[in-house]
Amino acid sequence: MSVNVLVVDDSDIIRRMVMKTLDLSRIPLGRTYQAGNGREALEILEDEWIDLVITDLNMPVMTGVEFLGELRTRPGIDRTPVIVVSTDGSQASLAELEQHGVVTFVRKPFTPEEIRDAVVSLVEIIDPDDHSQALAEITVDTLERFALMYGEPSDEVNTLGPGDELLHCTMRFSGPCSGVLSLAAPIDLCRTIAENALGVEGDVDVNAAADTLGELANMIAGTFNTNHDSGVRTHLTPPEVRLAEHGTWTRMAADPGTLALLVEERPLLVSMAVRFQR
Repeated sequence: MSVNVLVVDDSDIIRRMVMKTLDLSRIPLGRTYQAGNGREALEILEDEWIDLVITDLNMPVMTGVEFLGELRTRPGIDRTPVIVVSTDGSQASLAELEQHGVVTFVRKPFTPEEIRDAVVSLVEIIDPDDHSQALAEITVDTLERFALMYGEPSDEVNTLGPGDELLHCTMRFSGPCSGVLSLAAPIDLCRTIAENALGVEGDVDVNAAADTLGELANMIAGTFNTNHDSGVRTHLTPPEVRLAEHGTWTRMAADPGTLALLVEERPLLVSMAVRFQR
């Protein structure tokens, strides 16, 4: 499974050097992001799934230490692994970093091997086949229990009509494992799920359909986390459900980590990125 990386440094040159070093280290990279300071980094972390942060310490607006202090207070991203890359390797600085949960420090200048070893030591690469199978089983089981509807894995991810309206749902969760879950489905399927789950007869409006898709996501994420119970409390953020363009569907369908299900002969896409607590 690929690793999404956020590089935080006020120097554009250093950010490019870190990116080049990551390429040379042969880490299976997914999407890469850049930020010029801690505040920009937090905005990216709230909007995107990041597996690993590589950050400098001395930056304007919000320093690396200030960024780490704020990061550890935010549910859903508070346990994001962090590598600090800096020229400041004093004992006092290292002790302060350890208080913020940072145990991996790379001194500038660095080699590709040092970056690679640091990344491997922090990021657990989850077997995508095992992950997909567990997610598919939980999603199908949730549909059966929640809406008394049967779903099954399918290769038919592009069975949309040109006039189909879509809903897209995303949510974050943390606990024994942290992650982000995305669902996409035609509105008519969401209405059918709402009718079955709520016992509503007649027309179901878009708001009720969206609420139902959000509740489905909430149950899937909750079940996935409690299936890995370690005594750590699970935290779920409220699902965000929006009307979606067909481009959203196309991007999700093209992602090898996305599962496609057929529910009442209508397609449902599910994807999840997870990180288990060490």
